[in-house]
Amino acid sequence: MAYKPTKLDTDYGIPLHVQLREIIKGQIESGELKAGELVPSEKELVERYQISRGPIRQAYQQLVNEGLLSRARGKGTFVSIPGNTHSPGVSDPSSTISFVLNCDTAEAMSSYFVSSVQSLAFERGYEARIFGAKGETESDDAYIARVCRANSAGVLLMPDPTVPKENVNLEMCRRFDELQIPYVLIDLYLPKKPSHFVCSDNREGGRLLGSYLKQMGHRCIAAISDCINSSTQDRLTGLAEGLGSDNTELFSYVYKLSSEEDLEGKIDNVLSHPQRPTAIYASCDWIASNILRILKSQGIRVPDDISLVGFDDLDFVQFITPPLTTVRQDFEGVGREALKTLLDVIENPDQPLRQFRIPVELVVRDSVKNLNS
Repeated sequence: MAYKPTKLDTDYGIPLHVQLREIIKGQIESGELKAGELVPSEKELVERYQISRGPIRQAYQQLVNEGLLSRARGKGTFVSIPGNTHSPGVSDPSSTISFVLNCDTAEAMSSYFVSSVQSLAFERGYEARIFGAKGETESDDAYIARVCRANSAGVLLMPDPTVPKENVNLEMCRRFDELQIPYVLIDLYLPKKPSHFVCSDNREGGRLLGSYLKQMGHRCIAAISDCINSSTQDRLTGLAEGLGSDNTELFSYVYKLSSEEDLEGKIDNVLSHPQRPTAIYASCDWIASNILRILKSQGIRVPDDISLVGFDDLDFVQFITPPLTTVRQDFEGVGREALKTLLDVIENPDQPLRQFRIPVELVVRDSVKNLNS
């Protein structure tokens, strides 16, 4: 059955902007909101649902991208009129930026970048349109065609993070090169394709975690990730550098993406290892939270029995038990710098490659045991 919410549920586990998008879509389909009608303002929805403006802007932008809503400067956002190619929201093509999320996790990750991209785009006189690609060549053809139809001034591209999809990422970059559409990679870079990119300083983040674990007396650490890409590899390299080579052991495990059973198997490998690690490093907070849940189900306490660290500092990790020690990414900073870089490339296409790594920060909470005491 299709997901059709009628009210927002903060405990449902689905991002608020996705829920709100589906609520408004349902109101349009049912006729509650009619073609050409002005939709509620951000202020109205903030008061109605008691949420911030971010999810509202994301929901409206996605509905604009789908053609269900259109915007008129100084007037508001309207339900699109079918067949009307001159709807109030049709923007000047030369002032449009496309944000292509070429990954299966587009829905989950977009919320951390999209707000900063859209706000800076608006400040600079551009409209940012969000496209969620599938990471498969055939289906991505449609997204590239939509970008071309929009006559976008440039593209922000979030590559698919999984190695099996690397050729798809390279192919998409090749097509943008052929079409002479300026683009900047965001969140990941492609070692096989020198490009403009902006990402977090993942290597430094790994180094910070490694140094902290060593400082807390940990000498045997297991690293668990669900894929290998530029970000996870840089984090692992930094982790090893932070731990150093003197009397330390680092065991690395990669489990199958989205496979709960395989993750449980990797945790069993960690716990049964002859040199049982005293700490687990998870390549992102989502994996860390799943590891924590599995450990709890087995009666293993964090940090009393084994310590755990993550990477990202997503909002929820400060509220889990125990609160997670992790590395904070500046998602807003990455998004803004990526868009600034793209706009500079649009204005000066012949400039040298611009590659930025945004600083990260170690956030110490309660998931690491001090073995020195």
